[in-house]
Amino acid sequence: MSSTEVATWIQAVGSAGSLLAFAAWVGIAIVQRRDEFERHLAQQARQVAAWIDRGDQHGSSARYVVCIANGADTPVYRCRVVVPALEHNGDRDADVRRDLVPPRTTVVADAPGIAAFADALEGGAVPPMAFTDSAGRRWRRDGEGRLTEG
Repeated sequence: MSSTEVATWIQAVGSAGSLLAFAAWVGIAIVQRRDEFERHLAQQARQVAAWIDRGDQHGSSARYVVCIANGADTPVYRCRVVVPALEHNGDRDADVRRDLVPPRTTVVADAPGIAAFADALEGGAVPPMAFTDSAGRRWRRDGEGRLTEG
């Protein structure tokens, strides 16, 4: 093998190595961007919550109201808060739905029939809720405040 052929082989191996290193760098960058995007979505979801509060604290004549807060910079959609009926005399769950909760706002809704639930928990009740973030992902928050995707 002549020195010219050896140089050609070394150049080919070097080029292939450079190409592989570049492809690895691009792959790592894509994974990091995706992880950053996932963290951003979860951060938005952590800023959405629902609770039961006294109506007079929110300008309502109702004894208790359902509050839905979105502290994120983007809106959330298809919010649903279900307050379970505690009495078994034919009461039904209170179902509060809002198609849109704008950024940095709290929406207040009267929900007849939630007094027994709120009284049992001394007014500071956290009902389960579900909502869709601005990327179209569905999130659920249980009655203890735990957030899960799905």
